[in-house]
Amino acid sequence: MIRVAKLKIIGCDGDWRETRRELAALADDVKRATNLIWRTWMEWHSKAGSGPLLGDFMRRLREWHGLPKAERGEKPKCKVAAIDKSCSKAIYSAVHAAFPGVHNRVLELTRQVATKHIKSYKPYKGSFPGWMRVLVNDDRPAFSSHALPIRVDKANSGVVKDGKKWYLQARIQRLSDGKSVAHRFLLAADTRRAAGERSKLEKIVAGDYAFKGSMVDYNEKDSYWYAKVCYEQPALPKIDADPERVAHLIPHRMRPWVLWDDGFDHHLGGKSGRHVQHARQQLLAQKWGRQEAYKVASSARKGRGRKRGYEAAMNTLRRRWQDFVKTQNEAVVVEVLQRCQRYRIGRVVYYQPCDTTAENRFLVTGGKKKGRQDSSTWDWYQMGSILSRKCQEIGVEVEVVKAGQGLFCGQNGRKGKRDKEL
Repeated sequence: MIRVAKLKIIGCDGDWRETRRELAALADDVKRATNLIWRTWMEWHSKAGSGPLLGDFMRRLREWHGLPKAERGEKPKCKVAAIDKSCSKAIYSAVHAAFPGVHNRVLELTRQVATKHIKSYKPYKGSFPGWMRVLVNDDRPAFSSHALPIRVDKANSGVVKDGKKWYLQARIQRLSDGKSVAHRFLLAADTRRAAGERSKLEKIVAGDYAFKGSMVDYNEKDSYWYAKVCYEQPALPKIDADPERVAHLIPHRMRPWVLWDDGFDHHLGGKSGRHVQHARQQLLAQKWGRQEAYKVASSARKGRGRKRGYEAAMNTLRRRWQDFVKTQNEAVVVEVLQRCQRYRIGRVVYYQPCDTTAENRFLVTGGKKKGRQDSSTWDWYQMGSILSRKCQEIGVEVEVVKAGQGLFCGQNGRKGKRDKEL
């Protein structure tokens, strides 16, 4: 899995003010190149007459689904591809001819990302692919109005350490004579807040993590440029697990998680769970405060309607809670993997709460205020997905059990032994 280390850019080897202007121009070129790819793709299909063919295919497929199964016959097939070789060549020629000042690899990565987006474009409604609906004039193309990230592959970028300073070196510009220009961006990696990201850079330079390219992106909210260094962690080694050793991962009612192994309870994700209570109370206080302020705010302060002045802030708080839940789930999975490696556990049984059992778990109730309703829940399914994927990498079997009210789990999976009540 490709991961990203995000660091703020605070300078460069040359004039940082002039370099920022060049980066802004390049980001606009990437945006225009992406829009040109969409327009060229639509024009190519318009000349090829793909719209009527797709409309006829969609009509025949709807009719086929409307018939009884015994009368359907052969399923209609689509003869139009989203992007074939001739369309790809037309896009390549148009993009490289329109932007001679951008590095070839930057344009190529932009083209790859845009074409992949075209093929996987999600429609506004319906079950047909989004690119089909765009070509039959039933949906809009994904044109960009903001500057897009400048992507650089691993051959034309790299992380450099010069003394105590960290730099991102990238080739993103091309001169009129065909030669490329290399930039060295100074990263804010020596601060206390960036200690975690700095450790990732150290492992990339040491070769522990595989370097997979980088991006230079502009954040309009704080008006800063950021370097996103892509890397890949090595695969975890397989462990000599004992299939008879079974551990039970249980979301508890009084604390976050309990790992039950050999008759002993091991508290995971914090013993008391105060960090969960604090995070939920902090977000709920902000949410309730904004709700009360919105009631008494003037029409000028509310902005252009409720969705613009209120829903945007609520969406930000929801994303913060979702990020917190995912971070905690990943941390618990790491603890489970460490115990599996240490005690040769060969099988993990995860009890995923459902029905009323999910409502009285500590991760759902911790930090809530009586008499006030909120929608801050816990993503139990995400926990099972991450646990299954990570345990599969080290050769540990995972079993997900839907745990309803009154379900008991027996130590080592012995049937009929009512040892632990959820």
